[in-house]
Amino acid sequence: MLSPPERLRDRIAQLIFPRIGSNMNPSISVEEDADRIERLLDEYPIGGLCLFNGDRIRTPQTLARLQSRSKYPLLIGTDMERGLGQQLKGATVFPHAMAFQACGEQQDEDLLEASARAAAREALAAGLHISFSPVADINSNPRNPIISTRAFGSTPETVSRLLRAYLRGCRAEGLFATAKHFPGHGDTDVDSHEALPIVDRSRSHMDELELAPFKTAISSGVSLMMTAHVAYPSLDPTGMEATRSRSIMTDLLRHEMGFKGVVISDSLLMEGASHQGEHPGERAADLIRAGIDILLDIKDVPETVDYLVTLVTTGYLDRRLVDAALERIWSLKTRFGARFGPGAFIDPSLAQPFSIIACDEHRALAHKIAREAIQLADPEHGRVKIKPTQLAAKSTACVLVRPHT
Repeated sequence: MLSPPERLRDRIAQLIFPRIGSNMNPSISVEEDADRIERLLDEYPIGGLCLFNGDRIRTPQTLARLQSRSKYPLLIGTDMERGLGQQLKGATVFPHAMAFQACGEQQDEDLLEASARAAAREALAAGLHISFSPVADINSNPRNPIISTRAFGSTPETVSRLLRAYLRGCRAEGLFATAKHFPGHGDTDVDSHEALPIVDRSRSHMDELELAPFKTAISSGVSLMMTAHVAYPSLDPTGMEATRSRSIMTDLLRHEMGFKGVVISDSLLMEGASHQGEHPGERAADLIRAGIDILLDIKDVPETVDYLVTLVTTGYLDRRLVDAALERIWSLKTRFGARFGPGAFIDPSLAQPFSIIACDEHRALAHKIAREAIQLADPEHGRVKIKPTQLAAKSTACVLVRPHT
């Protein structure tokens, strides 16, 4: 396993994980974006990538080529709350997180752990190392426009119980999991992709509800914690969003709650993370000062890295913060290499065979979960489980209001 870089510019670049591919308008595939990343790697040895919009055949080959091009091993992660098929066309797609609760307590944990293991195997076979899931938020606000069915449930007990099952599945296969969105995005009525939400709840409320699943994630050994672009006045009276709040990311998460792993920002392209007129390098410096290790989805990597180098060399950013962040990031690379061998970064078949992606076993599991999760909204008895074969005998209406409701 290679040692981490010594040059300051390279050490700073290791903290940055830009996207490859995009599902935003205009969309671009991983393969269409690969040349840009190759040119970037030649100049700036970034630490990893945030993947969007790939496919199960070409993307593993593209990622292997990028690993060969990179001076240092890349950690590659993606949003896979619904399995690898959420980002790689043709891979297995699983139901949303809320479906598992609907399967019933007798089997929900087993089904969830099995689905996490299946998704992890597919991700490893494709050349990925990090799942930007599970969602540890509680679906506590019915007006929430972005969490909803992405949450395991509406109580801290349910979310914590199912969270443990998901983490067991990822750990068993060797995929790094990410609990998100710390310290809780469930009690918002604004989408942080579009604006900065504010959760004006007391500290005692946060302790009893929103923070509880994250405490479970920490005690269960989760490897990464993703931030929320949300303001919490009871946790930071300045009104600063959690992502750049040292009170929340360092004092609360690390010192009070004892998290020792990697802290990763949510996408820095989101409106909730933006301050109008702000230089991207100054924002990145604020995040590092707050306690962020991985700067996710940085748009202008060269400008950001060069600006941070200037801040460190002139004493405006403490180099010890950069070094500590790099040490935590490098520990993930070391752990992955120790489990599967350093060659697994370039040759993912050393971790899982390519044939595992979208195999019959995984597809059958996804179908089983979907069938078990079907419920009937009965006005007399509330929600009751119903078998698919019963649907034909009833007058049934299905309404899809938006993707997460």
